Amino acid sequence: MALQGSCHCGAIRFEVDAEPPAEVVECNCSYCRRQGRKWWFLPDSQFRLVTDENAVASYFFGAHKIEHHHCGVCGCAPYSEGANPNTGERTAAINVRCIPEVDIDSLPIRRVDGASF
Repeated sequence: MALQGSCHCGAIRFEVDAEPPAEVVECNCSYCRRQGRKWWFLPDSQFRLVTDENAVASYFFGAHKIEHHHCGVCGCAPYSEGANPNTGERTAAINVRCIPEVDIDSLPIRRVDGASF
């Protein structure tokens, strides 16, 4: 099943080749807390950017290990990319708020203390 997501204006569109997540992750780091994101982590191979890469702007902070992507038009931040710290596997972090088919209110939330990293 391919889930479709986008930024607010649609300049960034993507697909995820997976069933909806069983849980989402909420991080309390300075960036995620301000953004109000609900994360879904999956192998980068299951993520596909459908639009032109030129629509995507990026932001790094802290240790510069995660590339946070946002739209240069509307500012919405639908996904990030990095490496799994345990396996080194390329990982996509999807902001499930940007996938309309996912009912985030029905999902359990796993809280991560990113402020302590």
